[in-house]
Amino acid sequence: MLRLCLITPCVIAVLIQVANRTAAEDVNAVAGVYFCEGVNPDGQPYTALLEVVPSGEHVWVRWTFRDDPPLLGFGVLRDGVLAITYSNRRAIGLVLYHIHNDSITRGEWITPGGHGVWRESLTKVPDDHVPTPTYPWPSTAPASHTAMTL
Repeated sequence: MLRLCLITPCVIAVLIQVANRTAAEDVNAVAGVYFCEGVNPDGQPYTALLEVVPSGEHVWVRWTFRDDPPLLGFGVLRDGVLAITYSNRRAIGLVLYHIHNDSITRGEWITPGGHGVWRESLTKVPDDHVPTPTYPWPSTAPASHTAMTL
């Protein structure tokens, strides 16, 4: 009985470590830059570049638009869905990104007071086609990452 009491916490600790490593591996698998396109609630189409940067078990993200300020966010990946909360001076919201074959393929987003769920599609940008960085991440994000422009 004493042996079981000593072994059980060790087994639990190992399972927790495996679960944490699996979550981190999943986050690393979706890292990269994506071309994003959708339609805003006002009916206007938009395009953006979405950068996904892993940081432990969570991710930092930034959407870079041609004519609007960037959106910054962070979130977690669980059960094939990347849940991100985001904000800038003009908007806050929540987006759920669906993962297929280690790539983000589509998103569904909402904003407070919004009237509906909005959708966007994403295409991963090959590493050798990622645009040149033009400005740094803000001090709240990992310093080793860069941003993109369209």
